[in-house]
Amino acid sequence: MQHVWLLHNPRAGRPAYAKYVERAAEALARRGVAVTFHRPASIDELRQLAREAVSARADAVLVAGGDGSLGTVAAELAGSATALGFIPAGTANVWARELNLPMPTWLKPQAIERAALQLLEAAPRLADLGRCNGRLFLLW
Repeated sequence: MQHVWLLHNPRAGRPAYAKYVERAAEALARRGVAVTFHRPASIDELRQLAREAVSARADAVLVAGGDGSLGTVAAELAGSATALGFIPAGTANVWARELNLPMPTWLKPQAIERAALQLLEAAPRLADLGRCNGRLFLLW
């Protein structure tokens, strides 16, 4: 990955995670990745930024937030060439648990940075999206 968009939903998870998401962006940049970082103020803005990342031909969109944020962005990236990555910074982080990503805790908030760096080494995989009442969704 050479260019990623990192979208952080600050309403997901603990407020203290914000500085660790910023550190994750810095760690990716130190590895030579061009990072476009945004903290959308609403779900609508999150959707719009995901669409902009696709238009900008980003290699990937990394979502720092919870499972709801991840599903929202997954629906916007569906059918595009832009990969999706998840940085667990939500409450339950079920998708991240299924992928065995490092999980942040009060005592290990640096796991957010480790998860971001782990995504650099990960091989892309296809994932199915479901559709219900016309809406796409991502489920474990």
